[in-house]
Amino acid sequence: RGRFGVASRDIKLGELLCVEKPPVFYLHEETSGVNCSNCFRESIAPLPSPTCTQTVFCSRVCQTEAMATYHVVESKFMDVLFQHGLKKKEWFLALRAVTLKPLSFFLENVDKYESHNPDHGLEKTSMDLYKTEDFSSLYNLVGHHEMWEWRDHAYKAFFALFFVRCLQKSNYFGAAQSKDFQLSDEELLVGSLMIHVMEVATMNSHEIGQMEAERGQNWLLGQTVPVGCALEPTLVLLNHACDPTMIRVNIGVSTAGFASRNIRKGEEITDCYSWPFDITKYEDRSPDLLKKYKFQCGCIACKEKWVTFHDLPRSFNDVPDDKINFSPEDLPHVQGKMMNVQKLGSKINQLQQKDDFDGAMSLYGEFNAAIQQLMAPPHQFYVIARRSYASCLWVKYGNKIRRDNN
Repeated sequence: RGRFGVASRDIKLGELLCVEKPPVFYLHEETSGVNCSNCFRESIAPLPSPTCTQTVFCSRVCQTEAMATYHVVESKFMDVLFQHGLKKKEWFLALRAVTLKPLSFFLENVDKYESHNPDHGLEKTSMDLYKTEDFSSLYNLVGHHEMWEWRDHAYKAFFALFFVRCLQKSNYFGAAQSKDFQLSDEELLVGSLMIHVMEVATMNSHEIGQMEAERGQNWLLGQTVPVGCALEPTLVLLNHACDPTMIRVNIGVSTAGFASRNIRKGEEITDCYSWPFDITKYEDRSPDLLKKYKFQCGCIACKEKWVTFHDLPRSFNDVPDDKINFSPEDLPHVQGKMMNVQKLGSKINQLQQKDDFDGAMSLYGEFNAAIQQLMAPPHQFYVIARRSYASCLWVKYGNKIRRDNN
């Protein structure tokens, strides 16, 4: 089970659970030149990089931050990097983890990274306090090194060498840079660190997204698409569930987690690493989770093999007997409760159509409570509520952009 998060008190739908700014992030090539390379927000009046043509920034602040760390190094090989053909975009996080810091940092802390400690942070001393910004927190995340196949190890080594060659082009290693095909000890150290971070990124990286809609289109018709990826050492400690209790929303490169429903004290806070149950069938998502993340999911959606959205019950008449939440004595009141659910759903939809997302969000708690009085999940009503509430959160807080009609 590993490390996990539990509610220390009762939590209401929509409450902010956590916010984390990742220490390592990388903008996808497809959005470079449109989104800010440093904060991932839309660059309305793009400020070009002073050292390369592939990157823009949204402000002088972002440009200054980038130029003080990773960008000076990366800009010298950006043209080569964008021709790589690497499909595992999260592996760029390994390169960024290095370019964010000078070579001296890794040489001075080499003893810390000679062994991998997946229990890092469990010790209750001030010296071992778990911090997002601490490179050790990132380094000691689970990578499942022993479970990778040899061909994957070879592939990682190939790209680590490619990244080392890129760093050589920017003179990252200085006097320690090798003069021939034989890598120096310093280059081997950095290369091995990047291989390890590739493994960590494969198991732990999150997509950074933005909501996109055409101009004049209601935001509810928009789509959330990935624009980059990040490593968030604290958020990734949460376990997976195919019907998670948390909704992730990206604000710049940061991630805010909101309660997707009411959560009882002592209940686990869960994230969704892949596709939720309502999108992907159990027969497809279970082997995918096992292959990529090396675990067999045991959430209720998997135990009961909940079906995808279109096969879920869609009306009150479709609810199975074991999911009904009222007794025969309640029958005289059931019709009124059903009408209340329909009335609240209609009101929420009307408010969203008017772009009154705050008004709509204020009703979701009452809507969920009304559903729970009648039935337990899974049901299309629950899924629609979660999806719709997530869209409201993205509109109110998240990254979003209007696209021109094509």
